[in-house]
Amino acid sequence: MKIEDRKKALRTEIRKRAKKYSWEWIEAESAKITERIIKSPAYQNAEVIFCYVSTGKEVSTFEILEDA
Repeated sequence: MKIEDRKKALRTEIRKRAKKYSWEWIEAESAKITERIIKSPAYQNAEVIFCYVSTGKEVSTFEILEDA
């Protein structure tokens, strides 16, 4: 199986699993991840921050973007 096909299958599986999570769970986990990132020395000492804009049921990055 080609790597492109494996990536596509993995993305499909991740989307399928994400649909099962409640918005409350996503918000709670996003808050934990955000706190961990913002408190990390790597983040605090960085001169440049790259962060994608989250969509749908992805981990929310909005607080990280606001902080950065």
